[in-house]
Amino acid sequence: MILEKKTVSRTVLMLLLSYMLVLAFSIQSVTAENRIFYIRADGAVEPSTAPILRDGDVYTFTGDIFGSIVINRSNIIVDGNGFMLQGSRNINGLQLDGVNNVTIKNVSIQNFSTAISFNNSSYNVVFGSELVDNDHGINIYGSAYNTISRNNIADNYLRGIEIYESSEFNIVSENKITNNFRNMYISGSSNNMVSDNTITKSNYEGICLYWAPGNTVIGNTITKSNYDSIALYWATGNNISGNTLSDNYHSISLYGSSENTVSGNKITNSNRGVDIYSSSESNSIHGNTIADNDQGIHLYSATKNVISGNTISGNNRGVDIYSSSESTISGNTLTGNDYGVYLSGSSGNIISENTITDSKYDGVYLYDCSEWNTISGNTITDNYDGVYLYWSANNMIAENTITSNNYDGVYFFWSANNTISGNTIADNDFRGIFFWASSGNNISGNTNTNNYDGICVHGANTTITDNTLTDNQYGIALHGSGTIITKNNITNSKQYAISLYDCAYNRIFHNNLIDNTNQIRLSASSSTWDDNYPSGGNYLSDYTGTDGDGDGIGDTPYIIDENNQDNYPLMEPVEIPEFPAWTPMLLMLILPAVALAVYKRRLNTRK
Repeated sequence: MILEKKTVSRTVLMLLLSYMLVLAFSIQSVTAENRIFYIRADGAVEPSTAPILRDGDVYTFTGDIFGSIVINRSNIIVDGNGFMLQGSRNINGLQLDGVNNVTIKNVSIQNFSTAISFNNSSYNVVFGSELVDNDHGINIYGSAYNTISRNNIADNYLRGIEIYESSEFNIVSENKITNNFRNMYISGSSNNMVSDNTITKSNYEGICLYWAPGNTVIGNTITKSNYDSIALYWATGNNISGNTLSDNYHSISLYGSSENTVSGNKITNSNRGVDIYSSSESNSIHGNTIADNDQGIHLYSATKNVISGNTISGNNRGVDIYSSSESTISGNTLTGNDYGVYLSGSSGNIISENTITDSKYDGVYLYDCSEWNTISGNTITDNYDGVYLYWSANNMIAENTITSNNYDGVYFFWSANNTISGNTIADNDFRGIFFWASSGNNISGNTNTNNYDGICVHGANTTITDNTLTDNQYGIALHGSGTIITKNNITNSKQYAISLYDCAYNRIFHNNLIDNTNQIRLSASSSTWDDNYPSGGNYLSDYTGTDGDGDGIGDTPYIIDENNQDNYPLMEPVEIPEFPAWTPMLLMLILPAVALAVYKRRLNTRK
């Protein structure tokens, strides 16, 4: 009996001792991890037992430290010496409050709320350190002229680097910033430089500028952001240049952000290369290489942006403009996209001086009431269609070179009151200019060569004037009524100069029909072929009549069929003056301004 009591007592004692040891260890661990060390303003290290060796203004770790360090002294160097600073999530690792000119280097910091926190502290440096597995890597608050360089900042739960509250002229360069929720976040702060960092695997944004004006983001490599590699929210006057951005969801996004410059970036393999939306205005997007994205540059509800000098290739849509106005797309090279430039519900834009080639579908596509746009001075070649308008009115297509497209040079579908003027349209496989169910358009001053149809119109009330149509299968093919065809040179057509199908009430006069295989073909059609006497009709090179009275008009009609004849055929070709050499340049300067002025006037009238 006594032996049993001793056994029980020993067992209870052993359990009690074990519990006390566990408790003591737990208390010791918690206490150790939450210890606060100080580098005081007078230079003292507290407690003096801390594994930190002081040599003048240099403080060097001599072992791993469990706890937080508060730095109250300026003008010092803190050298981690390769050791670790480790703590718990409810405190900061290195805390700088109101101190300047502190250098922190060669330290590994983990398991803190913020690894390094700057509060009203300036001219400090952090380099060569590992900031891993904290809530935040570096927090800069109300602090200026700090430099964060050559650090590894990874696997932090929220943000790798955050710059807040009027923190200015900070430099973040040559860091490796990986796998944070937001790799870098700048808010309410200006004139900061973010350069030459490698930023990858952000769960949200690689770099975010929020209400942050006048910052520079240059020369960074940013990959695998789950949302935007660089995002601007209500941010103005920033410079985003020379970055390499690939395999992100969106590479650069501007939301409500104006007067920013996006230049010289290489942007590949994103959903959207550059995304400009929600009243973002007057941004300049130039000199970028944008390839193999779904949409190269996307504008949505944005105005007055300039997209110039970019090389845009291999995207679904090279430039995609949706419900946006008064932007300029100029001097870009767009190659091998599904669509070169795509407008939907967008008005008052200028598309000029671009080279657009090898589009799978259309070089320029206007869709869904895109009005008062100007397409001028572009070279559009080797696409499926050169320019395609669908349900879009009052646009100007002028002084373009539209050649060697696989279907039509210019195609209009249910599109009215557009002007096609001064273009060179040649060697397209089907039609040079084609209108389907489109009325009220004006076709003037174009040179159409070696297409199947030079001009083909299915519609009413069209004006076709002052065009030169040469070496096409058909010069002009018309199906409709109320069209005026006048002062055109139609030569060397391989089948017919003019072909009318199911037409009535058209007026055709003062044209030159010269050396065509056949002059006119009619099918169920009747039209007026002259402008009465003494104005006269057309010059037809196969007319064999005479001019007895010398009035320049043949004495006998030119018979087309039993219902159609030119009553006053001309004996000499009509003089159709060529545009002076300066006319294309003048049109290039004037037409966009005129179209934009008319668009604005109509917009004000609607209001």
